Amino acid sequence: MTSTSKERPVGYLTEREREALSMRRDKRTFGEIGRAIGVSTNQARVVFLKAEKKDRTAAACPEHNAAMFLGVRAVHCFRNHNIDVLSDPKAHIAVARFSKSDLETIPNLGQNSIRQISEWLSSNGLAFRVKAEKISSRRKCPHCGEDI
Repeated sequence: MTSTSKERPVGYLTEREREALSMRRDKRTFGEIGRAIGVSTNQARVVFLKAEKKDRTAAACPEHNAAMFLGVRAVHCFRNHNIDVLSDPKAHIAVARFSKSDLETIPNLGQNSIRQISEWLSSNGLAFRVKAEKISSRRKCPHCGEDI
């Protein structure tokens, strides 16, 4: 059972990540996990660690689900713009203040990352700011009611 990078996760973990997490919690070795999911021992370890990080983040703050939707590139691009989407519970509000065309100007942030960000915002009931929309026209976050 292998998954491709284009495949969207069911829930927040890919099938491969769920299997690796489950097997490791059942005290299986990385070698056994690797054989079961069709990867090397080292890759099985990487898959497990990524799944464990996503699982820990989701458990710490269920409504803050950036780790479930955003790839490393998107997280790093936001971090370079002083927005820590993994630890700031109100990061989705800061990100919703961007328009899609604003994000397209950020170096190394491609269309796939923008699609991930869009999915993350919609999972929080938000969307990108429309470019023509003035910042003075206020929108409210559906979770906390804060102005966007």
